[in-house]
Amino acid sequence: MSPTMVPSAGVSSSLAALVPRLANFLASRLESLEPALSLTQLSVMKHIAEGTTRPVDLAQRARVSGATMSEILERLSSMDAVSRERDLSDRRTIQLALTPTGRLLLADRSMRIERELDQLIGPAGTEPLATIERAVRTLHVALDVRQESGYSVGTASA
Repeated sequence: MSPTMVPSAGVSSSLAALVPRLANFLASRLESLEPALSLTQLSVMKHIAEGTTRPVDLAQRARVSGATMSEILERLSSMDAVSRERDLSDRRTIQLALTPTGRLLLADRSMRIERELDQLIGPAGTEPLATIERAVRTLHVALDVRQESGYSVGTASA
């Protein structure tokens, strides 16, 4: 799909309806585990693992307020998933890092999400899976194009 191509209203409507259903499906799976994690908390952990280490930058990427990000980070810290250290060059700045527990938790939850999705779409068969794979790649490319033109659309890992 080129950036100038507009999908039919049926595809757009279907995709718009699918996104929250899929998010709810995955959120319910994540929140049923111990320790429970929200999709936002998992996304924050992924961003930290990828090198976003300042709370203000994480808040922007997650599209939440600074206060909400503080709550998320407090919860992740209480789970020993994230450590907070003062930046040695700027004592006003906090640098974040995943702890060993956080890295294990991120790997485990990412694997579980992939397993849930495999179980959800796996029975569809080879041809539908190939179609889904092409559609996902197309969406990633479209989001990359948007991001390159200045729109904030997150990352593939969010």
